[in-house]
This record gives sequence, structure tokens and C-alpha cells, in this order.
Amino acid sequence: MTGKSRGTMLTVSWYTFTAMLHKDVLVRLCAIRQEFRQRYSSLLDRLAITRAPVMVLTVYNPCFDGHGMDATYQRAGESAISIFNDVIQREAHCRSFNILELRTLFIDHTDYANPIEPSAIGGTKLAKAMNAWVRTIPLEDSDAHQR
Repeated sequence: MTGKSRGTMLTVSWYTFTAMLHKDVLVRLCAIRQEFRQRYSSLLDRLAITRAPVMVLTVYNPCFDGHGMDATYQRAGESAISIFNDVIQREAHCRSFNILELRTLFIDHTDYANPIEPSAIGGTKLAKAMNAWVRTIPLEDSDAHQR
């Protein structure tokens, strides 16, 4: 076997190994999503039984940019979070629940106190959005569920 063919075989083996690793990661993410879907669906089913107005919140993106981490962390975090948000949105939609999309609410660095927690500014935005939703609930709906 020539050096060139050995090198080619090593390259093919490396790509095969790398592809297997990527596949394993995707299979694991799929399992995580499925487990989350089962638990989240069960929770929403219990809420639906109450017939109370329900608003679910998506998971907001992290803010790794500007906190000493490079852009790959941001992209990876957003990709992982999208797996959960897909479940949240689909399951809420199936039950006609309201959805507050936090990825569109927390859009500025000032919305974050650190890479994964809202700041006072972000918290205020969240409180205002939730308050606006609560104010849309007809009074008779809120009275019926307080009994």
C-alpha cells in the first residue's frame, strides 16, 4: 500500500469517525427532545384540564457574546435551545395556549445580567409582557378560576 492510499484511508476513516460522532450527538439530542416532550406534554395536559387561561413561555437564548465567550458558544446555545422551544411551541399550539416568545423579548445585551440570566431591564420587559397578557383575560374567566 502506498503512502498516498494509506493517507486516503486515514482521511476516510477520520471522516467516518467524525460523522459517527455527529450522528451520536444528534441521536442523543433527539432522545432528550422526546423525553422533554413527554414531560412537557403531560404538564400542559394537566393545565388544560383546569380550563384556566394559560400562557407558556419559550426559553430565551443565552447571551454569551460580550461575556468572554466566542460566537460558537452563542450559536451552539441557540441551536440547543431551539430543540426545546420547538416542543414548547408545538405542544402549546395543540392546546391553543398563548405563547410568549422570549427569544424576541430578550434581544439586547442589556436584557442580561450574565450569559444566562435576565437583568433588571430584561426582568422588567418580561413583567410588562406578562402583565399585558393578564390584562387580556376577561374578568369572568379569572373569577371562575379563583373559586
